[in-house]
Amino acid sequence: MKNILTLLESEINATILNLLNVSTPGSDLLLKNEDSEFMWGRTGNDTFIGLKPGDNNPDQLQIDIMLGDGDLMALQKGSQFNGNDRFVLGDWKQPYYADAQELNFGFKQFASILDFNPKQDTIQLHGCPEDYQLVKSPLGTAIFWKQGTVPDLIAFLPGNYHLHLEENYFQYEGDTPPPGPVLEKIQQIGSSSFDSLISSATDPNGNLFVAGVTGGSLAAANAGSNDVLVAKYDSNGNQKWIKQFGTDKSDFATSVATDNKGNFYLGGMTKGNLGEFNQGEGNYDIWIAKYDGSGKQQWFQQFGNGLIDASFDMKVDQDGNVYLTGFSIEQQQKGLFFEPDVFADDVWITKYDSNGNQQWFQQFGSSAFDEAYSLAVSNDGSIYSTGWTMGDLGAKNSGLYDVWVAKNDKNGQSEWIRQFGTKDYEFPKGIDSDSQGNVYITGWTLGNLGGKNAGSEDAWITKYDSNGNSLWTRQFGTNGNDAALDMKIDLNGNIFLVGYTDNNLGGKNLGSNDAWAAKFNSNGKQLWIQQFGTSKSDVATSLTIDKTGNVFVIGTTEGSLGGINAGSVDSWVAKLDSNSGKLEDFSGTSKYETQHEISSCDSSFGVFDRNSQNHIFNNDLGQSLASGMLKDFNKTPKPEIQNEIFSHDLKNDILNDFLGKSSDLGKIKDFGEILKHEIQNEILSSSFTDKIINAVLGKSLESGKLQDLSKISKPEIQNEISSCGGSSGLLGNNFQKNILNGGLEGSSALSASGKSIVSDFDVML
Repeated sequence: MKNILTLLESEINATILNLLNVSTPGSDLLLKNEDSEFMWGRTGNDTFIGLKPGDNNPDQLQIDIMLGDGDLMALQKGSQFNGNDRFVLGDWKQPYYADAQELNFGFKQFASILDFNPKQDTIQLHGCPEDYQLVKSPLGTAIFWKQGTVPDLIAFLPGNYHLHLEENYFQYEGDTPPPGPVLEKIQQIGSSSFDSLISSATDPNGNLFVAGVTGGSLAAANAGSNDVLVAKYDSNGNQKWIKQFGTDKSDFATSVATDNKGNFYLGGMTKGNLGEFNQGEGNYDIWIAKYDGSGKQQWFQQFGNGLIDASFDMKVDQDGNVYLTGFSIEQQQKGLFFEPDVFADDVWITKYDSNGNQQWFQQFGSSAFDEAYSLAVSNDGSIYSTGWTMGDLGAKNSGLYDVWVAKNDKNGQSEWIRQFGTKDYEFPKGIDSDSQGNVYITGWTLGNLGGKNAGSEDAWITKYDSNGNSLWTRQFGTNGNDAALDMKIDLNGNIFLVGYTDNNLGGKNLGSNDAWAAKFNSNGKQLWIQQFGTSKSDVATSLTIDKTGNVFVIGTTEGSLGGINAGSVDSWVAKLDSNSGKLEDFSGTSKYETQHEISSCDSSFGVFDRNSQNHIFNNDLGQSLASGMLKDFNKTPKPEIQNEIFSHDLKNDILNDFLGKSSDLGKIKDFGEILKHEIQNEILSSSFTDKIINAVLGKSLESGKLQDLSKISKPEIQNEISSCGGSSGLLGNNFQKNILNGGLEGSSALSASGKSIVSDFDVML
């Protein structure tokens, strides 16, 4: 019996890990990876992009569960920062989750937002309020898109019953692109899907390399999910080439670096066999590759050490050696994923020579969660790294998330490690060293780290000497959210930072997040700060400096910053004067057409004034646990676990109660065939959702205390996994009946193409 329970735990944990798409504990941009996911923001002001990468397959099941907050590790310590989350379910081009197979009524493609709070969260939709219908049920509210042949379910909001389409927690994007370009000196690139540049570097000739991820077909046909994106520009903004590659799984680049011979290196993560066989049990592996200046691959390495491996930074020294830092998730003891202390992660640093041979690998950490996000290599070959810890890595933890900074010699041996923080949250995002061996770290804090907090997220810089002595810390911000996301030190010891603000940090805010760049001297005195953006969300994610002092900044925009928005999230590249911070022309040969006419939708709706976030990747693509994908359920040898989401009773419910016995829509196909689709319900079944997500996360969010999953009978869970009846789960039969059958409240009819679909909701099941 014990072995059976252990096997069951392993199956459940593997399913959860493969479904999870988890951000960092900070404020992140969370992009979809696969067809069906559990997208978990944990904490911070997160933005969820519900657009599926790659080609949309109308026959593919796409059901996403979104949870904006609910940081289990914070709840364990009685601390939870519930941010202002934004759930993007459409852009100006299209509604997301609109099912091309219209007679499915959208039940094969929709999002379920578990913790939507209308007092602080928002939902972004395509079009106008008139394009949608809210339908209430005993379980919550469903959002239907009305412009198809039949109503199409876009999202379900459990526990929300009194929503109105005209309230400001719904934001509408209309059906034409945002006005612009706002700043023609900036170059904007994008596809109809999301495109996010994450890292940048310059070579000795002043060429700029940028890398990140695309969900579209920007430089080539999309391989099936998220693809790696890399491009090369000259110093004037002329694009020399752009490349896109990947597998049918999620692949992205998180870092780019160059050597003194003009070669460039990419590092990132993959769920597929990008270079070698995936070693992460179907989850993320690390990859690193070397290319010549024209983009020809020299070598490629893929590796994994834990259940999940993540890396967000890479550097190259003067001899062409390559250094990466990251972290690996491993199971520490028996138990389920949501139970305390079952999983943890440790930090690692590794070195490769210029031919791709690994020289050494060093791993370190506390007994709690420890993660690394940035890396620097000094002139003497010392390696500096930084991240956050929930444990006592270099000192006693001050609260919850503390900053750590470590120094290793060129052979990987630890020289010192320091830890600092407040009782609130601190997140480091960048690190660099100067010619004297001093090291600088930047990030954001909710506390009083280097001064009194101005309101919410404040940016900070701190300086250490080469022996690990703290020299000074500077904190700055507004009463809004202000975060630093990257840092570079020039040859004169000046400090350059980039990030985002939703207030007036370096100028008047133009709406939502604005990007900013700033320069400080080696003593922490601000020399200039430049803020720019559109009425939508604009974030600066990375910067680099060439040998002549030109400053290049990259980032993301949901507006028309340097060109007309192509759809969803675009990326941009800007050039700044290092002495003044003024924008210089980086438009290259790009030409922009005149702006489209104003949207036909009422412009009073869709004024975007919400908090967003930095990029992670899913990162900033910074993910601290995992970014999951749906398993190939055909390979899962447990047919008894499978369930049909749509039962035969649903057919009768739709035909008899929803459409009406005298429907004028004509002959309807057999819904038992249209909607029949088997899915592994280890995570999505109603009873398991009740046991794991609802019972654990739901009550935890209300009480601030983590429920003990060990008290849930494992045989009981096993039984519940195999059944689809019973309790009112989010995705089980009762959900469908309450939405489509007589369980809908009110007398307002859903309509499509001028035809009344629902006329009577008086009968309650």
